[in-house]
Amino acid sequence: MALVLGALGCTQHAVAGAATPAASITSDPRMQAAIERAAGAHSEDELNTEMRALAALAGPNFRDLVPQLVVFTLRQQDTRAAMTPAVIRARLGITDAQLVEALLPYLETPDAQQRAQLRNWLGAVDAAHGEPRDFGVYRTIVAGHRDDPPLGLVRYMYETDADGAVTSLAEIYAEPARRGELLAARRPIADYRAGQRGAAGVAAAQAALRTLSSDPAWWLRLYAAATFAQLPELRTPELVEPLRRDAHPLVREMAEGR
Repeated sequence: MALVLGALGCTQHAVAGAATPAASITSDPRMQAAIERAAGAHSEDELNTEMRALAALAGPNFRDLVPQLVVFTLRQQDTRAAMTPAVIRARLGITDAQLVEALLPYLETPDAQQRAQLRNWLGAVDAAHGEPRDFGVYRTIVAGHRDDPPLGLVRYMYETDADGAVTSLAEIYAEPARRGELLAARRPIADYRAGQRGAAGVAAAQAALRTLSSDPAWWLRLYAAATFAQLPELRTPELVEPLRRDAHPLVREMAEGR
């Protein structure tokens, strides 16, 4: 059985173009063999040698290595071997930001097994300390791609925590005064989530969603679409149909439940 050494410490101007290309991770035999050798190391010296070999293959900011670690994980039946990527990451000092950046091209993969694993890895980044989720790493990445945000990552954020997602994007795309206004505009929805579900609470939440659904900012319309997906009892054809015909692909997909 392989021996794993070490501890597991482990725009407002955005263009409404096509969604992130739906690429899947293709196994690299050379990289997989190198990971296998690291997993099978029987001494500290041997492991250090294999770490140097992996570093040489890793690509800029580990962008070649990280996807291959996902492939390796999916192939493992043994729990001990499945810990290998975490050990490699700790030994090579792969940061959360480097990990997420390397996974961006694959977050919309049609491969259901890969997609589930990628979401697990993202969850280890944003929910490492429990709830609420911490989208700080993602906010920095989206800000770095302000005019062409990674839609696979944005989708993940809105699907897992729509309020945290819209708050994060507001810090990128909205001026400080506008952020306060948006918080107030979303309050009826927060009140509804908190339990104010009588007729008045429903009416207030739907009115807030109607306003957000027609906002010029795609990331606010996306919040409305995500909220309707998560709270379907608030949906009405009148409210949802404009989102299903939205100019932004991610808003349309969220409104259609895709």
